[in-house]
Amino acid sequence: MKIQNVIFDVGNVLVRWSPFEVIDSIFPNYKPQELYQKMRPIWLDLNLGKISEKDAIKLYHSILGLPINDLEKLMLGFKTHQKPLSGSTQLLDKLKKLEIKLYP
Repeated sequence: MKIQNVIFDVGNVLVRWSPFEVIDSIFPNYKPQELYQKMRPIWLDLNLGKISEKDAIKLYHSILGLPINDLEKLMLGFKTHQKPLSGSTQLLDKLKKLEIKLYP
């Protein structure tokens, strides 16, 4: 049996994902775990493509009362904070050379 496809989760599999650190850096007066739990339902819709980042920011602002400029920084922080985990890019390159279809 030959492997033809590989499906990867991205966060903490291919890239470092530490949302609590990002939240703490933007909103130091909040407990990151608690704020993350409040943000999670909207985040899941954003992650699934059901809403845009702009709409998520508006929802966070209206529901949680957080400043829009800080929410924009938070979204940018979520994207820039992610760095490839050791060996992940090499693994992807190797699988690609073997012509295995990759689905992150």
